[in-house]
Amino acid sequence: MTQVDEHFAKIATAYRDARTTDLEPILYIKELIGKARPLVAADVGCGAGRYDLLLHMRLGDEMFLHCIDANIEMLEELNDHLSAEGVPNFQTHRALADDLPLDDGSLDCMFTFNACHHFKLKSFFAEARRTLKPGGKLFVYTRTRTQNARSCWGVYFPGFTDREDRLYEVHEVAQAVAEIPDLEMVEFKAFRYERTAELERLLDQARNRHYSTFSLYDTEEFELALDEFTENVKACYDDIENVTWRDENILYVIERTG
Repeated sequence: MTQVDEHFAKIATAYRDARTTDLEPILYIKELIGKARPLVAADVGCGAGRYDLLLHMRLGDEMFLHCIDANIEMLEELNDHLSAEGVPNFQTHRALADDLPLDDGSLDCMFTFNACHHFKLKSFFAEARRTLKPGGKLFVYTRTRTQNARSCWGVYFPGFTDREDRLYEVHEVAQAVAEIPDLEMVEFKAFRYERTAELERLLDQARNRHYSTFSLYDTEEFELALDEFTENVKACYDDIENVTWRDENILYVIERTG
């Protein structure tokens, strides 16, 4: 089991509370999908289901959703969460993004939220092409290395940007898409969020390893970095109960054309 695998197994029960879930990309996806129903869809790297509940709430009961993740603890949390919320029409699968347990041409659309940096990107896109119907769309919500470096963690948390080298820039995603026959990058859309939080909330998120990047620190490194992060924030903000910053993400819309 890798460091990242251990990370997700440990934080599965607290993951939804630790992470911020953005509604804006879901609303934009709904706009692009339109009124086409029913839908057969998949969320790859679904985690504990925080975006899957929003997908159900916005796209309705006429969607069957395959929830796919490599981590069994996350899938157990997702199953409990969606079942408790009364969500019908979903199925969990433990699988890797480059070996999806889905039939050829079986999906109307596929989603992945803040997870593609864990995937072998070209292999994942090949699987998306295989499992999507012609005209089907893949929605990839993520952040670039450049966006990550401008976040409060990238600016104030020592070593965060250096350790997080798994993220892709736009040209890298575009190149990977271009190498898969019958896949086309339709568009990419930037999202920006003005955030405010108490310093203590940020420290709790870091201690709960809300980003897998924190699993790349050993215990001593992390504690030292956390102390320095605290001092950096205090030096830059007079009011540590209102720490403000801008988060940035990007949504890629990719279509199977043939």
